[in-house]
Amino acid sequence: KQWYQRRVRAGSIKKPAVLRMFLHEICRRMTSDSVECRTLAHKLAIRHVRQVPRDSSVVFSYIEAALRSSHHDVVKSVVSEIPELILLSGPESARLVRLVFCAVTRSNIDITSEFMMIMKTVITSSDLF
Repeated sequence: KQWYQRRVRAGSIKKPAVLRMFLHEICRRMTSDSVECRTLAHKLAIRHVRQVPRDSSVVFSYIEAALRSSHHDVVKSVVSEIPELILLSGPESARLVRLVFCAVTRSNIDITSEFMMIMKTVITSSDLF
């Protein structure tokens, strides 16, 4: 398993187009039971959006689904990636922030440190709002 993860990471750095073939499968892993799998899925999806912004709608639809999850750990995993996702979401950033706060309120999870990073991202990126 670790060998496979290292190969995927290494291959996606050298050839970003590789991720596009597996994008839906990668994004489905954002709601995995395994925290390591979720973390890797988020990292690969974010890397792909950085390289191919036109695919952001695919990734953000899975992000929304993960935020609506009834599993608190899945929501927490997404929230930890939100600062970078806000930067990548452009005009969708306000909607993404609203979804995060609705998910956190519904899930009743502590996001104190993540909240500070979200606010710092929003404040320092004045062109977002």
